[in-house]
Amino acid sequence: MVGPARVRTLEVIYGFSDSERWSCRSGEFVSRTEQSRVFCLRVQHIPWFEGWRPLLRMASLDCRRADCQRHIQTVTLLIEFLSLFAIVVGAIVLVMLLTGLFFEIMNARHPERRIQKDRVNTRKWQELRQAPVSILTLTTCFVSGLFAQQQGWTIAPLELSWWSGPLMLLASVVLYDAWFYWVHRLLHRKPFYRFHALHHKSVAPTVWSNHHESFVEALLNQAYYALVVFVLPIPWQMLVLQKLYDQVSGMLGHAGYEHFASPAGRAPWPLASTVFHDQHHGTFRFNFGHTFSFWDRWMGTLHPRYDETLKTFEAADAAAPSQPQMGSERH
Repeated sequence: MVGPARVRTLEVIYGFSDSERWSCRSGEFVSRTEQSRVFCLRVQHIPWFEGWRPLLRMASLDCRRADCQRHIQTVTLLIEFLSLFAIVVGAIVLVMLLTGLFFEIMNARHPERRIQKDRVNTRKWQELRQAPVSILTLTTCFVSGLFAQQQGWTIAPLELSWWSGPLMLLASVVLYDAWFYWVHRLLHRKPFYRFHALHHKSVAPTVWSNHHESFVEALLNQAYYALVVFVLPIPWQMLVLQKLYDQVSGMLGHAGYEHFASPAGRAPWPLASTVFHDQHHGTFRFNFGHTFSFWDRWMGTLHPRYDETLKTFEAADAAAPSQPQMGSERH
């Protein structure tokens, strides 16, 4: 009845009471709602996706059965979820490529800003092989939370305003930093380290090391996005903005070069830096946080030379502008 099992769209057309003449065209299925209204389920075919086969069999049941409408609603929800999933995957890949290209150019122009000067990562392009697993996992977690909120299955988000947006974004970033710190500490415990060992093959990380992780590690890190919408009334726009920040800052933390050294990244300020996470890869025992350093300071896991090391890059950046001027005087 359905024809080929490859599907492009499902379209539900509502309307027309029983008193009106109505017949579905070829390839459509007639159903009757509780309100004595009929609709047609239209199926169009395209040769690029076979994943709908089980659902189409379900949807092609005799629609006079009472549960037919539930089947169609399930199919519709799944199509909406997968459409959102595809959009997010595309966005993540685009941001990854643009961010990676930016830092590749910056690193090539400023080799003096390399953090681990005695180590070179010769396998950075191989690390991209694991990126699809990481990206698909994080997308599943993120879209699950976003989709659940859109369907009204979570607590109601605050209406976006000049105060609710920034407040919820800040609260979520702080919550995620706590989540990341303790999940990271857990992954360094003996029973769980086997899931984290792949990521630590990058002793001298590069911007592409961000997605060099196992499925379990990606799931533990990103499950936050599937759960936070059930406890924090964050507007969906702020959740998207946080995910964008998370993607860019994650790649920045693995860049291997300190391009943005600032006093805000060391005591008494709470922010972290590229040096912060690079020291974690180089030593394995320190600096477990993500955006902030205060969890490491409180728990005694901050690298003892972190503040001092970051300060040396600040001094180098401060001296850099004088170099072109000295060169111009010789001309």
